[in-house]
Amino acid sequence: MAGFQGAIRKVDTAVGAILDALRASGLENDTLFVFTTDHGIEMPRAKWFLYDPGIAIGLIVRYPRGGLTGGRTCDLLMSNVDYLPTVFELAHLNVPGRVEGRSFASQLLASSPHPVRESVFAMHHKTQSRCIRTDRYKLIRHFDAPANYRTPVRYEEILMRGGGKRIELYDLIADPNEFHNAADQPELSGAKQRLDGMLWSWMESVNDPLLQGPVRTPSYEAAIQDYAAWKRQRQSQ
Repeated sequence: MAGFQGAIRKVDTAVGAILDALRASGLENDTLFVFTTDHGIEMPRAKWFLYDPGIAIGLIVRYPRGGLTGGRTCDLLMSNVDYLPTVFELAHLNVPGRVEGRSFASQLLASSPHPVRESVFAMHHKTQSRCIRTDRYKLIRHFDAPANYRTPVRYEEILMRGGGKRIELYDLIADPNEFHNAADQPELSGAKQRLDGMLWSWMESVNDPLLQGPVRTPSYEAAIQDYAAWKRQRQSQ
């Protein structure tokens, strides 16, 4: 935690230096300033996991000339793929047709913004896991659950990943910390089926490689290279 707090202090100093430079140059009001990250903090059940602390990221936007001066919170589901069209629109540029995502520019400026997305999606490659999150529910599907690993896995890690279950389902209102896997609860079977269908549809839309078979990991590729080297050596003898 001390290292984590030190990292925050270092980032704060660096961001302050950038803002000071913009202010000194006279470009502060005309600059669209964005602070964001690519994953959650590196703590248990955060980074490396698809629980909210792992997929929630920081996002602060400031653009005085465009009406974004701070003091507001936009409590809506947003995905990183929405970042580019949002920047285009805030800069009063046409969004190219090939750009994916949905612009949140209007929502950032509105006092009572309306939802743009019903759901967001996330993935984790180590466990070959995918998830869908709505305002109320989170469904995580593991394609290679820890309980099925061919190498030893700590019992704590199995517990932290839904007890080795293929599917995890959480009611984020009743269980905001995502501690109790509700995938087998009959009263949530409808929500489970609906979210699962939405997840499959999204995977098809992005041509997810898992639909074609297990993803070959770097360690697997390295092992295959060692195997090829062994074959070449044997053939040369």
